[in-house]
Amino acid sequence: LAGHTLRGSLVGLRSLGFTVRGSGAFRAIYAVIDSEAVCLIVIVGPHENIYDAAERRVAALRAAGEL
Repeated sequence: LAGHTLRGSLVGLRSLGFTVRGSGAFRAIYAVIDSEAVCLIVIVGPHENIYDAAERRVAALRAAGEL
């Protein structure tokens, strides 16, 4: 639960920013599913355009009933 909550099309998910020495800033977009004691990592990547990629992936996961 370290990251901040997201809104809009990514509601219910969280985002955590971190840096990798020599590589720059990254974000992890994830969901915490308490009922199953699971942290589902949706996508990890460079901060640039991560939310656009996350929106596409979350739409696919929700359509498949996985999220």
